[in-house]
Amino acid sequence: MVITMELLKEALYASWCRETAYRTDQPHWSEQKKSRGQCTVTVMVINDFFGGEMIRGFSKKYNLYHFWNIIDGKKIDLTFDQFIGDKDDITFENTVIRTHNELMRIWNVQKRYKLLKVKVDEYLANKK
Repeated sequence: MVITMELLKEALYASWCRETAYRTDQPHWSEQKKSRGQCTVTVMVINDFFGGEMIRGFSKKYNLYHFWNIIDGKKIDLTFDQFIGDKDDITFENTVIRTHNELMRIWNVQKRYKLLKVKVDEYLANKK
């Protein structure tokens, strides 16, 4: 089976859960806001399938870090909808490229990533 970005997006949306969200977002995670706290582990799974770069930037508006992918020069941000209110003025500063190995050294990220990856792989296996 060919994995497209649309199919992977479907798998991620179906696989996100409270346990895959960032720890401070877990109490606020809901089925209505599935992308909340999922950015780090999501970019890692996307990177597994499509390569590219994993970018981290800081939002002064929200006082937090956010991750997205750059693949073939195109920005892919499947978790941007977690931000509320007017999103037109959200900018990210101090952007850096992070590697899979760097992120896997963070215990909380490693645990959440492994859970999300298993769930995504199971979802895709059931689509065959």
